[in-house]
Amino acid sequence: MHEGNKIIKIGEGTLKNKYPIIYKHLLSNKTELEKRSIEKTISWFEYGRSQGFSIVPEEKLLISSMITKQIRISKIESHCVAYSGTWIIKKAVHDLEVY
Repeated sequence: MHEGNKIIKIGEGTLKNKYPIIYKHLLSNKTELEKRSIEKTISWFEYGRSQGFSIVPEEKLLISSMITKQIRISKIESHCVAYSGTWIIKKAVHDLEVY
């Protein structure tokens, strides 16, 4: 979750109460999730890396990290998070467009 440009972490209790189906799925995989190499401040059910989350509320262009015959660029909406690739965000009032 986020408010403006700040990421708001939710606790395990909130996850369990507000999103019981997601919690049940994660809980059924808890042993595997705990084996991951994650930041020390991350709980077993959270995404393992926080880098880049500060730009989540921004519209962005994503360059795929898997390049085969051509470079693929996708426009990502402000409420979406990409887990792989290179992000490009705007620094001015111009729109981000892919041609």
